[in-house]
Amino acid sequence: MRGLAAFLVLIDHVRGDMFVPYGELAVSQRGLATVLFFGVTRLGQEAVIAFFVLSGFLVGGQVISRARNGSFDIGTYAIDRATRIYIPLVPACILAVVIDRLFYNRSPDVIQVLGNMVGLNEVLVSSLAIDPVLWSLAYEIWFYVLAGAVGYIVTRGPNIATLLVLTVCVLVFSILKMEYLLFWLLGAGASVLISIRFKTALLVIGICLAVVGTVSYELAADSKSLVPVAYMPPVAAEFLVSLGIAMTLPFLASARVNQSLFGIRSFAAAVSGFSYTLYLFHRPIDTALDTIIARSDNISLVSLSLYLLRLAICLMGAVIFYYCWERHTAAARRYFSVVITRRTVPT
Repeated sequence: MRGLAAFLVLIDHVRGDMFVPYGELAVSQRGLATVLFFGVTRLGQEAVIAFFVLSGFLVGGQVISRARNGSFDIGTYAIDRATRIYIPLVPACILAVVIDRLFYNRSPDVIQVLGNMVGLNEVLVSSLAIDPVLWSLAYEIWFYVLAGAVGYIVTRGPNIATLLVLTVCVLVFSILKMEYLLFWLLGAGASVLISIRFKTALLVIGICLAVVGTVSYELAADSKSLVPVAYMPPVAAEFLVSLGIAMTLPFLASARVNQSLFGIRSFAAAVSGFSYTLYLFHRPIDTALDTIIARSDNISLVSLSLYLLRLAICLMGAVIFYYCWERHTAAARRYFSVVITRRTVPT
């Protein structure tokens, strides 16, 4: 699911950079096939919601599980989350600065870059224009901070530091969109339903809700080509998408499903493994390609081939950066764990 979500974001952004809006195509090209192509390649927002729900399920669920059995350790949690987020994030910000300078001759705002690196974009500074997907990383970072503080309070009790962190989180989420925190919490809540008996029923209902939410959101979304039709507010449609995805997770995490997917385990692990890098790095790479490959106002064999070429270049670039950075996350965790242990355990 993580890999699929990252790919949906990729094809959304690359299609938007490669082709003019649907309404600017020749009338002769606005057929069913083009409608389907443009429809499937505009699901980036729903994919980001899926990321938030999955993050809540995996990270928030782990915090809930460990807090309930008293094994939550703030040091281990901090190392896990910091290495997960920052090992790819910092290089992605640097790449964005380099591409902005080399291809667009724009000098970086150091404060803005540092703010994006530490999750203060959308709070104190704007996200980097060359890599706008960084907005969602600010949310992820603050989800992790909030969950860590709550986990610590549940297992060790409150203190001045955790109360201060909670206060800062309240201030941050008064600026950020609170609904995304709700979506993350829905994923975390789904983690406690792993042993529920009616997983299949939840799956069916969840798929229906996610489909209804997706269709409603897309019909109401801003468009240069179509008149929006709002059957429900966009935030309500996003909520249905997130709730639907959360309801499918107990079934998808069941032993039966894992056994049935055993044959593609290696492939799924590989796709999921570099999905975060793909999400972070594809936008700067594709933005650089804008200076080389012109935007097309025509759906043809040539333009579709160039579209596939852009996708391939973004994928290959993500794989390269994955091997440079994200692939070493586990090793970095082990290193920092040993360092902290040596400093805290008396000799």
